[in-house]
Amino acid sequence: MNTVLFDTSVLIPHCIIAHPHRIQALAAIVKSKESDHDCCISLHSLAETFAVLSALPINPRISAEKALFLIEMEILPYFIIVPSSIENYRQAMVDIARVGRSGGAIYDALILQAARSINASRLYTFNDKHFRPLLHEDESLEIVCP
Repeated sequence: MNTVLFDTSVLIPHCIIAHPHRIQALAAIVKSKESDHDCCISLHSLAETFAVLSALPINPRISAEKALFLIEMEILPYFIIVPSSIENYRQAMVDIARVGRSGGAIYDALILQAARSINASRLYTFNDKHFRPLLHEDESLEIVCP
């Protein structure tokens, strides 16, 4: 079976009905599910989704309780959570140093490492420009913008 991983940037519009990328996010998720792919997210994306949902500058604001509810209803039943290891964290730092990036880029590298750890064929993200520089030359992982 094919395995795909979804970045936080796809999970947020999946949870927010009025999000401008909702249709594309849902289409990518539904297509993957209908194709019988294992649909995964990194453990980091789970926390990041909670953080983003509960801090979105929308009215009415999404409370922490509502963010948890959205995750429990819209994410946990549909996605396999990929845990991380110390080695994944180390490799993410190596990749960031290799391409001369710093700061928050580490979080994209952690998500990429999760995709690598499960031999995902695709990583779906609306931030493809953040991930492409981190790929190794011989890597077959496809970065897909829905």
